Amino acid sequence: MPEETTALEKISVARQYLAEARTLSDIVIVRNQAMAMAVFAEAQGAGEAAQMAKELQLRCERKAGAFLADTERNKGGRPSENLTPLG
Repeated sequence: MPEETTALEKISVARQYLAEARTLSDIVIVRNQAMAMAVFAEAQGAGEAAQMAKELQLRCERKAGAFLADTERNKGGRPSENLTPLG
């Protein structure tokens, strides 16, 4: 039981990091930690902690998706056709 409490505390801290994440790389770091916590918690038999870690992983993936949706896309195509006139 003490191991599950410690895992829940770590998940709580990771949730706070996710709330404060402002870049995609920050979000990915928290997601990777959540994945590792879920695997570890399952191996330790801490079902509640594993479930919470998986939920945190999904929250990270959703936040990353929202972040990418707001990102400006490259227009692509031929560079000579995408130039704006300098006049």
